[in-house]
Amino acid sequence: MSNISAAGYQGTTLRSFDKHTQNNFAYGLTVGMGYRLNQVFTVGLGYRYVGLGETQTGINNFINRSGTKDEHHEGKLNEQNAFLELRARF
Repeated sequence: MSNISAAGYQGTTLRSFDKHTQNNFAYGLTVGMGYRLNQVFTVGLGYRYVGLGETQTGINNFINRSGTKDEHHEGKLNEQNAFLELRARF
């Protein structure tokens, strides 16, 4: 589970959006491989993807061109990493 809070503004901080908090199902996938250099050290290479779901801000705090407060921002949150590691055994 991920707990996401989102707020923001449009162009300037005077045109802000309310904070919106929600819980999403989060998931991750990691793949990689390692090569043992000797009895102590292993070098590894991998990839990690984490999906945190979709989010949105609250409604705008300013009057837009149509004279209403009916806008919000939406987005999808994810993370991707490629990594190189050096591990030591004790």
